[in-house]
Amino acid sequence: MRHVEIKVKYVVLGVVAALLLAAFVFGTYSLQKDGGKKAGFAALAEMLAEHYTITPGRWFASTISAGSADDIEVSIGSNMASTSFSESEHSLTLEEAVDRLERLRERHPNFEPQSVRLRLALYEMKLNHHRRAKELYEEEIASGGKLFGEHELAYALLQTMHPEEGKTPVVEGSVTAAGKPLAYAYVSLLPEQRNSTSMPARNFYDTVLADERGTFRFYDVTPGSYQIVYGTTFNQIKGNTLSHEGNDHIKVIQGQTATIHSVFRPNLSIMPLAQPSYRAGDNIVFQWSQDPAAAYYKLTLIELKELEEGKWEQLSHVQLKERHTETSASYTVNELRQYAVPGGATSYGEEQYRIHSPYVLGLAFPGSQWLWQVDAYNEEDVQISSSRDYFVIEGEIDLLRIHNEEISEGDELFLKGAYQEAVLAYEREGSDQARRKAATIYMLGLDWRGKADYRKAVDLLEQIKDIKERDLVDLEFSYRRLGNEKKADELLKTLEQMKNNEE
Repeated sequence: MRHVEIKVKYVVLGVVAALLLAAFVFGTYSLQKDGGKKAGFAALAEMLAEHYTITPGRWFASTISAGSADDIEVSIGSNMASTSFSESEHSLTLEEAVDRLERLRERHPNFEPQSVRLRLALYEMKLNHHRRAKELYEEEIASGGKLFGEHELAYALLQTMHPEEGKTPVVEGSVTAAGKPLAYAYVSLLPEQRNSTSMPARNFYDTVLADERGTFRFYDVTPGSYQIVYGTTFNQIKGNTLSHEGNDHIKVIQGQTATIHSVFRPNLSIMPLAQPSYRAGDNIVFQWSQDPAAAYYKLTLIELKELEEGKWEQLSHVQLKERHTETSASYTVNELRQYAVPGGATSYGEEQYRIHSPYVLGLAFPGSQWLWQVDAYNEEDVQISSSRDYFVIEGEIDLLRIHNEEISEGDELFLKGAYQEAVLAYEREGSDQARRKAATIYMLGLDWRGKADYRKAVDLLEQIKDIKERDLVDLEFSYRRLGNEKKADELLKTLEQMKNNEE
């Protein structure tokens, strides 16, 4: 159900916009409570709303209340998504808003402020009544009015739905979702060479409107390389994600027509985990539905930290390297804690220096909570589907929770951010794993200045008795940073031999 607030005073209409929080790296997840509020349609107030880019798109989905799901507007390309929606305490559906405005026009045929006709045109356009929207805009132009801002853009987009006689498009294509045309989607061309990305895309880049068959055409585009971005409402693509299998990056060449066909494929379904929480020694079984076109699947774990009731901070995500050809995978908690995790540290000044926990403690450390997802890949290693939607409806999240067991002194200090004290505690402990943790911290730096101590890291790593691949990787890196190229090259050869033996 789509909603928009209408306040009529001296026949002046206003739209109140509210901000949807979307997750960025270390962004905030908001498990919003509906509280009786109804969401308004994004495009009616998007000029007032802020837009956040999520990268990569499915890994950083936002969490929303179910009542607003239909109204969220999304702009989607490979590894990116931008969102907006409006919210109001006193709402009317768009259909009700149109009905009231039409009755208002009938009662006062000789007095119709420009704002009424233009607002009505926008509402009709959002209801996919494009012919009626065009009629209203042309009435305004015929009466001597001029279109500005969002109305000028909307009218221009309405002209792009149909082929131009006597002209050959330089880009043409189609877009479908779950096997059906993604009708009336906005299609934008974003230059590959750009310093930043502005959203919504149609306000800043070459954009056309797809027709009812999901087909689209561009005629006047400067030659170059572009990324395709699609704009639509969440209810039109819910349960589907954009497949990277389609050619969503194109090259426009003078005198040639580039063709693109993009597909939003149905999401994979994930099964609830068997236990409410897990502890050391437990076996975790992940299960999901099959994608017939998949050659293999990969799991991703996304670390969350609860800030307060209903609010979460996303700290990091890790895609596991294993390729699973079946629709299930199992890992023990201990295996995940030993997992070699890429990562680093984030610094926003002296008081805001944080080393990413999984980089030191491994995955599934005590007291942690994780979202999990699975992605499907084809034979060409292209991601074709995912279990993660662009949004997670409140109540749909299945978290992997790790029991808050007793932890070592070093781990406790590390989680508090007391890194100097943590490395000393790890060194006192003296186990292989403790030495790994201390070495990792030394390689990153103990504070926001980020000054690494590779000599101490090497000393600790050389003391490890049960040497693993990640230890050799860290040693090779540290020796190279210390200028000992000979030793680094020797370690590199050892690593290559280890990998060959595994194959």
